[in-house]
Amino acid sequence: MRLALLALPILSLAALCCAGSVAGQGPAGNPDWWKQNAEYIDVAYGPEAWQRADVFHPDTGSGLHPALIHFHGGGFDSGTYHLAWHPLQDGVLAGGVAIVSAGYALAPGGVWPAPEADGARAVQFFREHGAAYGIDPARIGVMGRSAGSQIAGYATYGPDYSDPGSPDPVEQQSSRPRVYVNRSGPLDWTAFAGSIPGTHFGAGSLSLAQQASLDAASVVPLVTAWSEPVAPPPAFSYYQGPVGTPPIAKLHDSYFGLALHQMLDAGGTRTA
Repeated sequence: MRLALLALPILSLAALCCAGSVAGQGPAGNPDWWKQNAEYIDVAYGPEAWQRADVFHPDTGSGLHPALIHFHGGGFDSGTYHLAWHPLQDGVLAGGVAIVSAGYALAPGGVWPAPEADGARAVQFFREHGAAYGIDPARIGVMGRSAGSQIAGYATYGPDYSDPGSPDPVEQQSSRPRVYVNRSGPLDWTAFAGSIPGTHFGAGSLSLAQQASLDAASVVPLVTAWSEPVAPPPAFSYYQGPVGTPPIAKLHDSYFGLALHQMLDAGGTRTA
């Protein structure tokens, strides 16, 4: 099954999830992959110490590349934007798409909506300055796994952080990406059965978050609240395992992907 990423090159399910190693980039789990392959390291997309990103260019083509901004997983309290090797990177780069791996605020210091605001800022920054890093500002999508996929989904279907009156040209840019690649994202916090051990959300943990915060940060309900005159950006989702029913007890339950795509399909947005 394939998904046309608007103006981005077409990426297949096999390319995203099952691609083999590109020469010089393996083996799997290589923790220094980012050092060996990044075109730019620790690009500051904002003033905070954690607002940094690594940029990886595909080996094919020249000029400006379409790009996916990647947000790592880790329960909102761990993980790094310095990528170890994974076949996903091979598939994306082999398709002629650049990868921007962006860091974001981690708990306990950074709780909602700080990580989501960082995700929006990353999109805005590379839309304003992408050409300086070999990225086509008009062809920027987002991608994430687990907690990072929630951040990417919020950038796609949450509020647009654009502020045309801001003196900062980055803040004037739209934070809306062209496409959303969702890898096992926990997209509807209201569907969970109590707290999820090892994750941070709201006031330290899911069980302590106020209901208003859960409603505001849940990606799936945001789809129905979309008010722009154009259709929501398309999505590509990848989950493993059976589809549960709320209340959900598994952080990466396939229920979240199915719920998202049912809402998007109902609105006429192409998904895969």
